[in-house]
Amino acid sequence: MVAGELAIKRSLVRTALCSAASLGVYTLWWFFQYRRRMNAELGKSDDAGLHTAGLLVPFLNFYLLYLFWKDVSEARRRAGLTGFPVVPYVIGSIVAAPVFYALVNADLNEYWDRRTGGRATDAPFTTGEKVVTFLPLFLFGGLTVMLALIVVALA
Repeated sequence: MVAGELAIKRSLVRTALCSAASLGVYTLWWFFQYRRRMNAELGKSDDAGLHTAGLLVPFLNFYLLYLFWKDVSEARRRAGLTGFPVVPYVIGSIVAAPVFYALVNADLNEYWDRRTGGRATDAPFTTGEKVVTFLPLFLFGGLTVMLALIVVALA
């Protein structure tokens, strides 16, 4: 991943709509994308895929969020921005995940703008992003229709 590919932003509206449409699956994709970018930015070799998969493991997910939020806060400090209180963000993420993902998304957007002197670009809506946004909704909708048909057939 080259430096220009790192500095992309996603709007709050976009991430909120995609997260809602995907029934939350989008947040895993979002985490993976930004974990990779933070690794490259900070020179870390953490496996973004394993960290993302680890979000599905109870209690490990809190630790992985802590590591990621800590890296975002550290990157912000290095760029001359204020960091944020990592432990309260993790606790907030447990209680109100959408709110704290939105806060970190805004912090990341501000970081990329600072890091690039205001030249960070809006991320294109990629095929992968479309798949993780709409496939869960399609599968859930299909399952719902199938169950409704079974109920009608059995009635």
